[in-house]
Amino acid sequence: MNPRLNIASIAFAGFVALFGIVLAFWGWQEANPEDYSVGKAAYLAVKGLIMSDAYDALKVDSPWQLHVARWLGVVFASWAVIAAVVWGFGRSWRRYRARSKRNHIIVIGAVPFADALSDRAISTNKKQLSCIQLRSPGDPEFRKGRLTRLPYNGLHSLEEAGLPGARKVVIAAKTDAEAIDLALAAQSRCLDRKTIDIVTRLHDIGLGRSLNAVPGGEKLRIFSEAGAAAREVIRRHPPYLIAQDLEQKRIQALLVGDHDWVEAIMVETILSACTLTYGKPVFKIFTGKTSDFRRRLAVRYPELHEAADVMVCDADRTGRAPIEDSQLENISRDGAVTCTYCAYDDGAHSLAAAVALRDQALALKELKAPVFVRLSGEAGLPRPVPGSQLLEDALVPFGSMKDIIKATGILSPSADKAEQDWHQAYLGTIPKLNKDKPANKPWEDLPEEFRIANRRAVAHLYAKLFEAGFDLRPWLERANFWDELPCLAPGETLFRDEVARAHLAELEHERWNADRRMQGWVYGPETDYARKVHNCLKPFSELSAEIQAFDYEFIDSLSRNLRNAGREIKRYA
Repeated sequence: MNPRLNIASIAFAGFVALFGIVLAFWGWQEANPEDYSVGKAAYLAVKGLIMSDAYDALKVDSPWQLHVARWLGVVFASWAVIAAVVWGFGRSWRRYRARSKRNHIIVIGAVPFADALSDRAISTNKKQLSCIQLRSPGDPEFRKGRLTRLPYNGLHSLEEAGLPGARKVVIAAKTDAEAIDLALAAQSRCLDRKTIDIVTRLHDIGLGRSLNAVPGGEKLRIFSEAGAAAREVIRRHPPYLIAQDLEQKRIQALLVGDHDWVEAIMVETILSACTLTYGKPVFKIFTGKTSDFRRRLAVRYPELHEAADVMVCDADRTGRAPIEDSQLENISRDGAVTCTYCAYDDGAHSLAAAVALRDQALALKELKAPVFVRLSGEAGLPRPVPGSQLLEDALVPFGSMKDIIKATGILSPSADKAEQDWHQAYLGTIPKLNKDKPANKPWEDLPEEFRIANRRAVAHLYAKLFEAGFDLRPWLERANFWDELPCLAPGETLFRDEVARAHLAELEHERWNADRRMQGWVYGPETDYARKVHNCLKPFSELSAEIQAFDYEFIDSLSRNLRNAGREIKRYA
């Protein structure tokens, strides 16, 4: 039952009871003015609420107050009986309905993301998807349409939520430690249920890779809100398109905010916006506790310097602006800024920082660039069309719950379809390679680490099309780029000659290099999967012809696959 309706029902019943007592008290006084007793009148007034014989002696000409009070007593007594039945059996009925559900989603957590995901699951899904949310212990039970909320009281609550028939379990605990513990425990209960996906939300994107390496966690799908928001905004407004509009020769991103958010944006830019035209991107990061953040980057990405030029500075703590005036010269040293991202956990903090940065840009022309502002709600800021040309001083919102949920693909019935097709095409390019290697298994047996690699490969498709001279803007504007891939227009080819084919093959290898490095791999003369060492982490020109052939074959396969049905994409006129 809806808690608001429950409170309203109790309030209404209380009003009926109180009004009935007042009328009865008044009526008994009118009926027996000579033999009136306050105690007796009060007793009869209360007694009438339980449909007793208090009113049996009423006559037609009895005071109207008593007749009204009698029927109010009937209403109150009936409500009390119905409420007793509902409260007595409602919980058992809701639990029975939950356990009997099939093909539904179970969401565990009481954080804003869990609440938003539960509400959106039943409001946007066209296939009448049901959702059961397990919230904090002691929370009231609640059911509205296809959404049921139950208190979470340990792992046995999963069975009460219909785990055997669920299609997906989404864990969004308050802390990463709690989420990891719960994810491993839930996965152990689902080992014999391969149709159930366990999706876990973590704050720290680096912990995801560690959890996938833990026995039992190889198949867990892990995401962070920061990572999903970064993926969405980079897909919607690719930095290479902004650099093209600003006629820049290199992508320089200014990142201001909390560690998890700026790291996520940096990683997604390296992976999804890698091009040969603009080379290694430059990141100027302004955050708190810079020594801790530098250590984090050094441990997680030992070869980060091969993928990007990164400068980490202290954010201004005076509150006037996120960047101190003394640091402005360091920003302009590498040329103009392509785009700025303000991403504090507090959306209001992000907006204040963005406004201050725009004021600083008035004094420093190298700072004049679109500013992306992390806001859980969009605060009235206009939302440009995906791929559109942005004004230099535009404030562009990103990171809303709606965007994050969409980028995770949790509610999409076609989630990972493009990635599975991509992986199948990859398997077709390596028929002679050892099928026992972790990266060369079918999708259903593929460890999550390599599923992530396929998702990143698909995300980079747009950069390849950009590098090949295609106009992405019309397609980004019209298409649902989370559930469909572009299709080459009739007469178009991914590459027009061998020079262009070699260019794309080199770009694919550079993307692969970046992907490996962002997962902590390093170069070594001998490949060692356990130690994350690979002998192909070097420039394309230094690879053997046999290894280069894989990249060429992959580009050929991509060119064939982009001719499937879909929205068409054309080259610039």
